[in-house]
Amino acid sequence: MKPFRLSLAALLAAATAIFLTPQAAQANAGVPMIFLTLPGMTLALAPVILLEMLVLSSRLGISRGSALKVSCAANAFTTFVGFPLTWLALLVLEMVTGGGNAYGLRDTLHKILAVTWQAPWMIPYEDNHSLEWMVPAAGMWLLIPSFFTSWWLELRVAARMLPDVPRAWVKSAVLRANLLTYALLEALVLGYFLYVVLWVL
Repeated sequence: MKPFRLSLAALLAAATAIFLTPQAAQANAGVPMIFLTLPGMTLALAPVILLEMLVLSSRLGISRGSALKVSCAANAFTTFVGFPLTWLALLVLEMVTGGGNAYGLRDTLHKILAVTWQAPWMIPYEDNHSLEWMVPAAGMWLLIPSFFTSWWLELRVAARMLPDVPRAWVKSAVLRANLLTYALLEALVLGYFLYVVLWVL
């Protein structure tokens, strides 16, 4: 736990330093994706908990009541702690590598960079409703690192709550549960992205 606290303190210190720089001042005109994605993740929390409960119960041979407790604790922790910390880490990476500047959307490469490298704090552009497609595209990208954070954190929560179950079983079950729920989340955001691109723009 101590290394985790030290890493968190270092991350927060780096973020504070970054936001005191002129580059960050320019990026402050952008869109912090955490304020768009965290409400969505919160709305998805209940169905995610239920789906992962079913996977844990089936894969580990434990009661649904026990699986529900584990799923609730693990998903609440990853949603309200892990997801924001993942966003913060990616934001620090974006800012220290120059992602706080506006590079335009003049070609495919710049469009990809705008919704990947600059996804944590997106730069708004005046091009015809650019944020309408950029937000879901960035959301799909951010789900990828969030998946790995979620798996890593949920494994630790589940292993602690299920000390009598072999860790290898827990690791496999948590992986399958997260693969299922994140695949569904990606499909949902992809569906919205396609709707925007094909019928709105």
